[in-house]
Amino acid sequence: MKDLFWHRMRRSRHMITAAAAFFGSCSISQASELLFYSSVPRNLSESFVKAFESKNPDVTVNIFQTGTETLLEKVELEIKGKGHPDADVVWIQEKAAMQRLAERHLLAKYLPAGQEAIDEQYNDPDGYWIATLVTHVILMYNERAFKDRSPPGSWQEGADPRFRNKLTFANPRVSGTGAAVISALIQNLGWGYIEKLAANKLQIASGHPAMVSTIVIGERTAGPMEDMSVFGAMAKKQPVGFVFPAEGAVAVPAFAAIASHTTKIDAAQKFMDFFTSKEAADLLRSQGMYHTRKDAAPPEGWPPITAIKIMKFDWARHNAEKQSIKDRFADLVER
Repeated sequence: MKDLFWHRMRRSRHMITAAAAFFGSCSISQASELLFYSSVPRNLSESFVKAFESKNPDVTVNIFQTGTETLLEKVELEIKGKGHPDADVVWIQEKAAMQRLAERHLLAKYLPAGQEAIDEQYNDPDGYWIATLVTHVILMYNERAFKDRSPPGSWQEGADPRFRNKLTFANPRVSGTGAAVISALIQNLGWGYIEKLAANKLQIASGHPAMVSTIVIGERTAGPMEDMSVFGAMAKKQPVGFVFPAEGAVAVPAFAAIASHTTKIDAAQKFMDFFTSKEAADLLRSQGMYHTRKDAAPPEGWPPITAIKIMKFDWARHNAEKQSIKDRFADLVER
């Protein structure tokens, strides 16, 4: 009897240990941690992640956020060292970069829930990425500085001598949106226009947040600005106004995709599903953003996306010329 008692005790302990191991492994597998690379401004990226995590408490998202050009340099270094980027999910404001990653088999195919509601022009036909929002670069100005005179109404006006020492631009070496703006202006107005801009002694900022501060305090009085940055400044009652340039705004979509190497595919797919959801569209709208869903309303007080004139822009040409543009632009503004 004594031997039988101890045998049963040992058997019970083994069963308890096995059960604990089983349930412990289940809880570990259910909890996921994603590494998320984003070139979308930090305040928006963080609020987006917070909203996703509140709906998906089993997923933790760690953000690495920086300007597009800096982020792409990091991605390339990681690919060179490991064969793939460290990120599980990327959100990048450059179409050409997403195409390159897809061509190198570094993105996973996935059609997120709600994908059918996305405007067709923002879907990758091969299913590797999807554009989730579009920023429009327009002209923001300090209202006090233009109280008794007209603010710039077009890109061309920025080259007028009256704007000497008055304009601020994002550094295209750091900001992907800044690089797209310079490239779009070259494609539409030529290098002669850029030379005139440079002669007006542009102030070059690291990105749009720094530009907002510069314009708000009146250190510089105008500059190209993402619509969401204008929206945020106006929501804070800061003394700024904006103009949709006569030649058109520069449209810069943000593209989301899953990295093909990820071992967190279920969590990554949940994250992509949130990107294309109506809830995400409402969140972006509340922060001054245009979602790519066809049923998404514009930010309050702003025109519908279909009413915005867009400047022609060849992204393939931008990709081919970007490095030489950054180098030549730097030479001009640093003279």
